[in-house]
Amino acid sequence: GAQEIVTAWRGLADVPCFAAKEAGMLIDWCAHSEMLVSAGDWSVVSLWDAAYEKCTQLIETGSDSVCVSSLSHAPFHESLLVCGFGSGSVCLYDVRNSRAVMTLSDHQSWVLKTRIQSNSNGMLVSGSVDGAIKQWDLRKGHNVLSSVAHSPNQQMSALAIHNYAPLIASGTRFQELVLSYQADGRPLSTVQYHEGFLGQRIGPVNCLTFHPHETVLAAGGADSIVSVYRIG
Repeated sequence: GAQEIVTAWRGLADVPCFAAKEAGMLIDWCAHSEMLVSAGDWSVVSLWDAAYEKCTQLIETGSDSVCVSSLSHAPFHESLLVCGFGSGSVCLYDVRNSRAVMTLSDHQSWVLKTRIQSNSNGMLVSGSVDGAIKQWDLRKGHNVLSSVAHSPNQQMSALAIHNYAPLIASGTRFQELVLSYQADGRPLSTVQYHEGFLGQRIGPVNCLTFHPHETVLAAGGADSIVSVYRIG
């Protein structure tokens, strides 16, 4: 049938004119609590009750001059939000009291992605545009493993972390896609060309996402091609 908009609202209300225009708007969906979280080019994270389309809470990040560059929640504890920042910091917020409970500061550049896996026992994975991928033990509050997926001059442009399997995929604007093993950061494979006898070079990688349960990866590039890879 015909497509139609069911509902819509402004996700980042009252963004001041002096806010940095860098990250755009980021959203994260918490299915169990039916809560939509939005953030981006301002120092406030907004929590929305999706059923009532109402903003129920605002969390001040405390970083007025730095945008939120990544946003995710803990699957085992939806009151815990993880925000990455353009400065390289990663902060964890408890939505029950709107406070930062932990700050991780090992990244040296823009944080591209953060995720706490469903079966990771409190392990957080984060990646930044300089190619650094770090794994954090949130129970101890420190970095337990660092790896480099790409050289800093390649500028990592997309990152995906599987929700269950120990897999990380990363891509660059220099037409390279790398699949890594999470346990030690060891690269499993590198993709530079589309499959086929006359396979052309892949375009700059713009977006990556894993299937929520299967070991399947989708990659979209600036060449307007979406490729799907089955792993294993």
